[in-house]
Formats: sequence, structure tokens, C-alpha cells
Amino acid sequence: MLSPKKQNQGLTGLPRPLGVTILGTLSLIGGAISILAGLAIMTSGTLFANVLSTLSTSAPLLAGLAGLFGAAEIILGVFSLAIGYGFLKGLRWSWWLAIISYVLGIILSIPSLLVVIGIVPIIVYSLIIYYLTRPEAKSWFKV
Repeated sequence: MLSPKKQNQGLTGLPRPLGVTILGTLSLIGGAISILAGLAIMTSGTLFANVLSTLSTSAPLLAGLAGLFGAAEIILGVFSLAIGYGFLKGLRWSWWLAIISYVLGIILSIPSLLVVIGIVPIIVYSLIIYYLTRPEAKSWFKV
């Protein structure tokens, strides 16, 4: 069994920064939740479509949309799991994947600025990008 000190060392041989550990753990948790949510969306969409099929002709459209949104949520969950795993192991590609994901998150959050609370995701993504570009985090990923 590895000592706790060795467990917190990735491929870089350096101790893992606490912020990277927190972000990696949150990514793993968020990825698992996203996958479960995607499955729930797909299942509920099919169930509602079956119930509505007797009342409306748009039931197949509802099932199709639920399947599409559910699949997208599952794909996002897999990306989040990959980022979390890579963060905990110090894998360079996970740093790049995270930076790209958070920049896209900022861009996609711009329309939500019409609502006051819409600024929150932009601030969070910006702070994460700022942290990941600090020397301590970059050295963990050898970027």
C-alpha cells in the first residue's frame, strides 16, 4: 500500500496542490451526477412520451429531444470524469481539456448575463482558469 505522501504524487513526482485535488474531486463528483442526470432525462422523456402518446402526436418529438439532451449530459459527464481523473494523476491533457472546457463555459454563459445571477458561472470559470494558470498548478501538469 502506498503511503499518503506517495498517493498525492502524480506522474510529475511533485506533491499534488490542494486546489488541484479539490477541483479533481469536484469534477469526479460532478461527472457522476451528470451521467446519472443524463440517464434520468432519457428515461423520463421516454416515460412522458409514452403517457402523452395517447393525448398528443408530438410525443415522439419529446422522446427524441429527451434522448438528445440526455446523451449530451452523459457526454459532458464523461468529460468531467476524465478531467477529474487527469487532475488527480497530473496528466497534461486534462489541464488543456479543462482550460478549453472553462473557456467554452464562459462563452456559453454570456447570454445568461441578461439575468443578474448569470454572472456567477463566468466568475467561477474565470477563477478556475486563473488558478490553473498559476505556477503551482502548471508545474503539477508539466505545462
